[in-house]
Amino acid sequence: MQALEKKEWQVLLLILLLGFSLRATGSILFPLWSGPEELSHFFHIQFIAENGKLPAFPFNQQILTGIEKETIYQPPLYYMAAAPFYLLGAGQSDFIIVHLLRLLSVVFGTACIALTYLIAKKLSFSKTVCIASALFIALLPTNVVVSSTIDNSALSWVFCLAAIYYCIAAIQEKKTKDMLLASLFFTLTIFTKFTAMGVAMPFAIAAFAFILKGKGNIIKRIAACAIPIALIAIPLRNFILYNSFMPVIKELPMQINLEWLAYFSTHLFAGIWLQEYGTATIPDYRIIFFGFFAIVSAIAFIGFLALMLGKEWNGERKKAISAMIIFPILLNLGYIVYYNIFHVCPEARWLLATIGLAAILFMAGLAQFAKLIKQENKSNWLILLTLIVLLIFDFVLLWNYNSTLPPVPWTVPA
Repeated sequence: MQALEKKEWQVLLLILLLGFSLRATGSILFPLWSGPEELSHFFHIQFIAENGKLPAFPFNQQILTGIEKETIYQPPLYYMAAAPFYLLGAGQSDFIIVHLLRLLSVVFGTACIALTYLIAKKLSFSKTVCIASALFIALLPTNVVVSSTIDNSALSWVFCLAAIYYCIAAIQEKKTKDMLLASLFFTLTIFTKFTAMGVAMPFAIAAFAFILKGKGNIIKRIAACAIPIALIAIPLRNFILYNSFMPVIKELPMQINLEWLAYFSTHLFAGIWLQEYGTATIPDYRIIFFGFFAIVSAIAFIGFLALMLGKEWNGERKKAISAMIIFPILLNLGYIVYYNIFHVCPEARWLLATIGLAAILFMAGLAQFAKLIKQENKSNWLILLTLIVLLIFDFVLLWNYNSTLPPVPWTVPA
């Protein structure tokens, strides 16, 4: 990791403290089992801790409609890592064990804040964009919810962002150590959660560039990129156990029309800002927040488009931004769109593996928009306003989030 100046460390530590405090507060206030699929994740961890092996259930309709269905097909790394913490609370009530396991998510979610800052710095974004991006992740209500409850997502985000950071380092510095770490973290990402596949694009680009131009002999360069071969173990195990590489029930394609598009896009956008279970419990005035976020998102998009089409960034910089930030975001989004062609499930938390990358582009776009309208000196105020609204929304979330979840949590007006 690159060295930070003393003032940078001080600012970053304050941001980390804010992010940790919000997540720790959520982990305490959110009732048991109120996180997304929290009971299913708990069951998986409990099974490994108490039996000393991975669960291997029969692939049938009963299993896929029961508590196991949400985690039966998931890669095992998070559950294996969490099992020792379950055992630390062995003999205690579920309340104690759940909060012990939630603390893991809090730590992982907080680590994502630092990694977002480091990626922005590695790509030479301004100090304002680096700080604002880290604050965005620290304050994003969706991120707060998912990294305050038992979930395998937060650990996958850590590995995903770490992989991208070292992919950038490998391309910039051409060192075998950086490529080896990029390869390792990419592998750990997929061993934790499939929905972090967006990192495959920057890894492939970095590996190709490193093999061609990296330091050291060609054998070492190839070997540094070869760790992901281990990932074949996941589909192989599924095939042996379930005669299927991915044990899920296949459904008929949805009818793709304007109604589907409106439902999908509306709920996906809302879920980016406030995870769907949180949305289900927040009063109707949440639409005011979503309206504000829609406006600033449009402003950020225009600003970022101006950066990509303008002359402020040279061609090499645009290629680096595309390879390491834009492509993984689009690949991640493409997976969700594809999944929703067969299932109605616009869960934006699947995008959070690359939300740290999106935060960087978002803040760079807000800063650039102020330049477009000849108000460059007011760019910080626009960024600050966005962050303040996020913080207010966090307080609304923590105050209102409860255990009364409707049967279908999609209650955002379409």
